[in-house]
Amino acid sequence: MARNSYSSNLALLCAGFALLCALCGAQARKNNLQDSPIQVVATVKIMRSYRSLKAIRGKRAFRSTHDTVELHCPEVIDPTDGIWKPDPNCSVPLTRIARGDDEVTAFQRRYNVISGDKIAATFDIRNRRKNDNNGDARRSLRTARENLVTDAILRPDSIQVVERNNEPKEVYTGSPIQLRAVVYLVDFCGWKNPFRSAQALRTYLFSENGAVEGNMQNYYRTCSYGKTIWDPKYVAVVGPLQLDCKGTVANGALRYNFDASKSCDTNELMYWRIGADTQAQKLAASDPNLSSILQWSQRRRVMMILPPETKCNFNGIADASCVGSICRSFINTKSPLDVNVLFHELQHNHGLNHAGRNELEYGDPTDPMGDSPASGQKVHCHNAPYNWRIGWARPIAGGLLTAANFTPAANRFVLTIPASGTTDMNMVIVNMGSSSPQAGASFITYPKYFLSFRVRNVTFGGYDSGLSAAINQAVVIHKYDGTMNDRDASKSTLVAIGGPRFDSFDPAFPARDVWTGPFTPFNSTSGLGGGLRVKVVSVGPSSAVVEVCRMYSQTEGKPGSAECQANLDRDCDGKMASLDSDCNPK
Repeated sequence: MARNSYSSNLALLCAGFALLCALCGAQARKNNLQDSPIQVVATVKIMRSYRSLKAIRGKRAFRSTHDTVELHCPEVIDPTDGIWKPDPNCSVPLTRIARGDDEVTAFQRRYNVISGDKIAATFDIRNRRKNDNNGDARRSLRTARENLVTDAILRPDSIQVVERNNEPKEVYTGSPIQLRAVVYLVDFCGWKNPFRSAQALRTYLFSENGAVEGNMQNYYRTCSYGKTIWDPKYVAVVGPLQLDCKGTVANGALRYNFDASKSCDTNELMYWRIGADTQAQKLAASDPNLSSILQWSQRRRVMMILPPETKCNFNGIADASCVGSICRSFINTKSPLDVNVLFHELQHNHGLNHAGRNELEYGDPTDPMGDSPASGQKVHCHNAPYNWRIGWARPIAGGLLTAANFTPAANRFVLTIPASGTTDMNMVIVNMGSSSPQAGASFITYPKYFLSFRVRNVTFGGYDSGLSAAINQAVVIHKYDGTMNDRDASKSTLVAIGGPRFDSFDPAFPARDVWTGPFTPFNSTSGLGGGLRVKVVSVGPSSAVVEVCRMYSQTEGKPGSAECQANLDRDCDGKMASLDSDCNPK
């Protein structure tokens, strides 16, 4: 990637600010509070958090309040020190435009953006400071900058996407994905992070002597089936580093105050990353491996291990998706470090959202992106839809079912699903809202269901060794309408766990071994719609047998009707029409 010079376009920068000052001055003389518009091109940064500390201490969070969408200056390499920094020719006001899970999700759906995309937007600048009538250019420039920093108001209807990065980067397509990362141990404000040497943290990161069971190297090797690699040759641990407690940090041509003793917000997070990278670059002069990692310009992970006294009210937060030069994650050590938190934040970089159930944003206990239990530093791998989303796992042979696979006379399949830890072909996907799995197939709005079988592994460091005992040898059903695409931020939703009894079951089946999904009227013209019933036939130590049945109607039919005379089981209740009370009432 070509390096952008800090000195380029300096004349244009000054001229631009001079023009802005002139406009501000003219407007201010008319009305000191009148708005002046400015148009900018900004980089989108979307951050997802790992619950609030209050939620972790006993109160479940229904929705995250720390997720954010922010506008930043695009980053370029500063040729003086080799650090990725906001473009000095940029005048984008550092702005948060969405906060909380609902707002962030709505923004992503509306504009189809992920971190690293660029948008054009218009800001109104409130001219609250009087311009210098004596023509002092430097003072006018400073005034213009201050107005941009403190009084910029985004016009929400002005947002337009100008650049999307559509190159697949974080989905496995046949070649292993080698991650590159720098992990910083940082101290500031007289506070110290709990790891006083790089070696102390390495036990959580790499499969070395004394490593915890779920160290990140083993986590990725095991849960990805070797498809994504976290290798110590490409991951550097640096620190502890001493950072400033407060000061100013540049976002392009604008400077912002930060004070870590009082706040943990956008300004502080931006400074911590730039400050740590700046110190690391000096250390890299005598460390070729660190130098090589720092020079990596595509999707480099930067993880910050923060002191426990930090004012951050989250356990972790990270950039969602990694399509730019750097993807950040920040780990709060108020609670003892947990490998599930490390993996959770790194998987936000990978593009995954939270895993929920009902109204609980983190309500899925089958996935580390959800309500992952305290696992004793063991390995807890992804649910079926997220494994499929990033290309780590796929359906069993004959396990990708659409409407075309079913007919009223053959609406039932009996399938054997292997335990997720035994093979990467380990799920069944049922999508009766689509006429085929091919792109461009006709479809209707209908849930796409993922069936998997999870087994708690007793082998040290084994797949799902950290799975809750309550989910051991269980058939798990998820709903997920996402795609295998870096841009897809859809959430998975857990709908039922059964082994063999479902926790969410159809009351028409007293044995509780049948789950029934919502019914959409079957359209005989398109062949789409209907309902899904799943029955657990048997479970064992390494596989489960399930029966998948497509419902063409919710009852067999009326007595004497053509449906009853066909003598089929259209409602999947296990009774042919001749034996069904719907057709033969007593």
